Amino acid sequence: MDITWITEMPLWLRISGSLLTIIFISLYVYSSRKHRLFKDMGIPGPKPVFLLGNLMWWVKKGLVQTDMELTKAYGKVYGTFNGVLPSLIISDPELIKEICIKNFHDFPNRFNLISSVLFGSALTMATDDHWKFLRTTLSPTFSSGKLKQMVPVVHKCVDSLVKNITKQTSSDKAPDFKPIFGAYTMDIIASTAFGIEVDSQSNPDDQFVKNAREAMDFSMTNPMLILALIFPQLNGLFTLLKYEFFPKHNVLFFVKVTKAALAERKEDNTGYNDFLQLMVNAHKDTDAEIDEDIGFNFEGYKARGLTEDEMIANALLFFLAAYDTTSSALTFAAFALATNPDCQEKLIDEIDKEIGKNKPTYLSAMGLSYLDMFFSEVLRLYPPANRFNRTAERTVVINGCTIPKGIDITVPVFALHRNEEFWPNPEKFDPERFTPEEKAKRNPYTYLPFGLGPRICLGMRLAQLEAKLAIIAILQRFRFRTTPETEITPTFANGGITKPANGMFLQVEPRGD
Repeated sequence: MDITWITEMPLWLRISGSLLTIIFISLYVYSSRKHRLFKDMGIPGPKPVFLLGNLMWWVKKGLVQTDMELTKAYGKVYGTFNGVLPSLIISDPELIKEICIKNFHDFPNRFNLISSVLFGSALTMATDDHWKFLRTTLSPTFSSGKLKQMVPVVHKCVDSLVKNITKQTSSDKAPDFKPIFGAYTMDIIASTAFGIEVDSQSNPDDQFVKNAREAMDFSMTNPMLILALIFPQLNGLFTLLKYEFFPKHNVLFFVKVTKAALAERKEDNTGYNDFLQLMVNAHKDTDAEIDEDIGFNFEGYKARGLTEDEMIANALLFFLAAYDTTSSALTFAAFALATNPDCQEKLIDEIDKEIGKNKPTYLSAMGLSYLDMFFSEVLRLYPPANRFNRTAERTVVINGCTIPKGIDITVPVFALHRNEEFWPNPEKFDPERFTPEEKAKRNPYTYLPFGLGPRICLGMRLAQLEAKLAIIAILQRFRFRTTPETEITPTFANGGITKPANGMFLQVEPRGD
């Protein structure tokens, strides 16, 4: 073959070609070495793609479908790669127990795919002693005593929700309940976190609402995110440049709102009963009842108050974590009622008998046994956070499984909750799975809608309260029905929150009884 044409090429072109060849070979070697980890360990998993690893599964199928398919194909322990970052996927209940509880000292932190200056002081991203301090300081703000004080605020938002749903009964068109419940949870967060009344149910164009929705529009295909997953070394540069992966102008809006609210409290802190005020007062609070049973001693860590940066970061975390998760849980609760009319009637009977047409108190709402069984089953089939993770502080061997230092350990909650080994006929909606007798038979580490151990979701009580108060108020007046527009087998959105990709169209009809 005559290759003399190569020597006749311009010098700059030959140099460029050589450099590109060297770069490609270097990247190939880099990618191959990173992607050998699980193969060398003898851990099964899907074959990673050059540099991207298994990211395309996320993009094409979403996390829910990816976890379901890979867990079925590779079992309860397998490896994947987020770019070049290894992720050990574990849905073995005993391993989960060891990692999250018994050996928590070896796995005290969450694995953070990306860095963040703004959220570095948030409870989910904080590490080691800083996290322990934050957890100790923030825990009392979510005690049952504090939540009881917030019930009147939640009731006000529930009343607006009922009015909003009442408007829908006059329309022949089935409404999409995802934005309806999104507006409800938005109002609660604005009131309970920031002390602001926005009434997004009546005013969807409010600036608070607009910025909140845009802030939640986080794309897994963000080029900078993918770059960080392929070259994690860049995270230090992103931190130095103060780059944020969330939409910056929306986040800055809430920073401004939070700072303004904190400034008001410095002038006059009377009359506020919201999350911000509780954080301001947290270092004086001795009520830590919410952490009684999570298996970790936090004594000695609450030695100071929160800084302004810590209050801002955790107020924003509360907002971002609570908005989409609770509204999605309520959306699927409405869907479960519409598609399981027998369950709906049992729940209506319990509400009528125990509460009637009265406004429920904290104790009466949380004390409804069938409602608790029903909502538990909603969270089993549709866990709002479809994954949670931890990272290893050191290389450890647990139950014969070697877990390397620094690796991401992910629990695929959605797949775990639908594993037929633990849940007979897992696709069936059945609240009877949560009778005391059935719960006693089952391994408790197969049901983890709020995570597990010392890093269990701090806001779980508030989420359950606002969901249950909404369900009670709605069923005191209405019944849910499916319509031709209802997607009976919902398609799930691609991200880490379990929510319907195509909306949730249902009809409500007044009870008339």
